Amino acid sequence: MGLDVGFNHYPSAGGSDSSAEGFYLRPHGGVDLLLGRSRISLEASFRHSTIFNHADIDGWFSQVGVSAGFSLVL
Repeated sequence: MGLDVGFNHYPSAGGSDSSAEGFYLRPHGGVDLLLGRSRISLEASFRHSTIFNHADIDGWFSQVGVSAGFSLVL
């Protein structure tokens, strides 16, 4: 279980003079399954952000993430 809190700066794209800044909050949780010398990791997250000072992006937006991984201990 975890919680990420941060600040983003999105630089202008394509020669535009406008950039965007914003705060985000991302709670996430996961599980590691140990199988002998290997490990399977599963994680789910939800990121909620606010963007301000940008003409094309205004207000809140959200992202949902799911990740999986496999590692082998040598």
